[in-house]
Amino acid sequence: MKQGATDIVPLKGSHLEKGILGWSKMPIAIRSQANRPQLPFDFRLKRAMRFFDIISRTMKKALKIVDNVVIRLKTGFL
Repeated sequence: MKQGATDIVPLKGSHLEKGILGWSKMPIAIRSQANRPQLPFDFRLKRAMRFFDIISRTMKKALKIVDNVVIRLKTGFL
């Protein structure tokens, strides 16, 4: 979130944002499931599901990427 690498973030200054940022600042040794912030269901759902317009151009680009990965797998270059 701090690096701007996600598209679904809590409202700036919200309790949720403070909880997430506070937890991520804890030393790894004391981070645990027990002290992890409770994320609301709607927030988790928004982060889990993405919807994109499928148009011919993007579909062709995606298929080309998949085809290249398959070729690399078959030829042992992955």
